[in-house]
Amino acid sequence: MIASLYNTLLWYNANRGSPASSKILNLFELWKNLHAMFVNISDEGWRSLKDLAEKLNITMRISREDEKWLFLYALETYLNILMRAITLSKLGRSVKDLESFRDNIYQLRNIFEHNVFEWIFDASYDNSLQQKIREDLRSSINLLLEVVYNLDLFYVSFDMFREFYQNILPREVRKSLGEFYTNDDIVNKVLDAAELDRDAIRNLYERWRRGEKDTIILDPACGSGFF
Repeated sequence: MIASLYNTLLWYNANRGSPASSKILNLFELWKNLHAMFVNISDEGWRSLKDLAEKLNITMRISREDEKWLFLYALETYLNILMRAITLSKLGRSVKDLESFRDNIYQLRNIFEHNVFEWIFDASYDNSLQQKIREDLRSSINLLLEVVYNLDLFYVSFDMFREFYQNILPREVRKSLGEFYTNDDIVNKVLDAAELDRDAIRNLYERWRRGEKDTIILDPACGSGFF
């Protein structure tokens, strides 16, 4: 799937006159500029991304600015799709095809905000996109959605987002991004120190459901929300 995302972005980068290329590449440039403003990916980080690309049978030359940034954009797009699919599953609205995925994202804007990774919807329905590339893109997204659809995630209690993120994005890149995830044991110790055991948390939740909003819990660095 990462390869199909990357190939799609490469096609738009090489065919800037196509109808959807302007919007898609503008989203890419917005994402890239935000990264360039706040993040300094080390040479070690780029080399780790090149190694990852090779493992996926993708040719990505770090000497080419456009190729290395487009690959990272494809990688983060993949993670975003995966995390949204998992979130839909946890909400009881799991889907197994692109059309249903798009419709649910649009219907749940109170949960899923607009973001720069929604370029996939424009590309998936772009008839000007080379047919094989578009078919590969759609089929790879549908395959991922079907896999998530067939997983029973109801009783999963560990931080799935953290595990996926840390196992897919190379450590050297996460170091450059300044992204570190809190160990489960530390989370539990903090909650214990605050006397927030299972019963206390359930009580807070029930009070919130009844509209008793006098208690507010703030986690200003929520990350994947495991706290």
